[in-house]
Amino acid sequence: MRVTDSPAAKFNPPEMPGPSNSRGGAQKRPAGPQAQPDTAKQARASSVFSEGAAKIAFPQTRPAAASASAPAAKPNRHDDSYAGFVLNTKVPELGSADTSAILGKVADNVSLSRGYLANQRTADAINSTLAEALEKSPTFRHTVSFASSQGLSDLGKVLFQTVYEPTDGGFIDDIELGDVYEAYEEGNPLPIMNVAEACERDIDGETRHAVNIGIAPNSEQFPAEYKFWQECLVHELTHHLCDSGDPNDSTSLGPTELLARQVAAEAGWGEMPGGSYNDPARTSAMTDRNTKALIAALGSHDAPVLFDRLKEICADAPAGTALPASDVSDSESDSDAG
Repeated sequence: MRVTDSPAAKFNPPEMPGPSNSRGGAQKRPAGPQAQPDTAKQARASSVFSEGAAKIAFPQTRPAAASASAPAAKPNRHDDSYAGFVLNTKVPELGSADTSAILGKVADNVSLSRGYLANQRTADAINSTLAEALEKSPTFRHTVSFASSQGLSDLGKVLFQTVYEPTDGGFIDDIELGDVYEAYEEGNPLPIMNVAEACERDIDGETRHAVNIGIAPNSEQFPAEYKFWQECLVHELTHHLCDSGDPNDSTSLGPTELLARQVAAEAGWGEMPGGSYNDPARTSAMTDRNTKALIAALGSHDAPVLFDRLKEICADAPAGTALPASDVSDSESDSDAG
């Protein structure tokens, strides 16, 4: 999902502590209301999204009869064909030195954002996911170069956050930790939830792109959910990198999800749920992923402390630069979130 109409909120990064081996961070959300390049694969207009999956052909961006030297017409950014336009646009190829420099900047911005991230697992997952995507996915490297060459976004300047808000539109301070556990035990929707989105922030007078993403699931306990979380992170970044939208109809995946799924396939994350953007199979999988990740995180940390941190982040207040790390073994904590 992309937020384009909300005013940018002022981002006041917390004072940075001394050097540390940990990376973390999150960015605040607008108040109010997410190897070597394989050039042959990169240039293809269709891709296999997972082993055994059907090929999805990107619609042509211009009629077949058009001159080969004629520039491709730019499709509507919400149409599936926009994904093909992005992939067919020639861009400089990123080398290993380029990707290393980008990853260094990403790590710095995750650290800068850590007052707005829920826990250390999520900070680490952002860094490792983007490192994996840059290493394994020609499509992701292409979109990063596309963004730079088109003057759209700089992956090395994107900030991150894990904002959870009341699902009923009320006030976060009215929700207690017991309300979350009660809803979960009764099989009801949780009273707070993260809605992944691409947004913008003001930091020291500069407008910066940001991504709101939920707590990262435990990759060992919930491997499918973790890979879906990784694809979701790439989806929201793709909004910024390609200026791509989500579909205006109920039957399409949309260009952003098409590109994100291609990255997931190349990175080996498997097939993603749902055949369209609004497919109930996709939206219910998102809810299930976020529920498991939140309940497991509460179980593996000091739950009241983590819950208070989420409230502070929701209130657009830095929650402290020391990211909570799990104080219970993953096998103990996550067994309650199945």
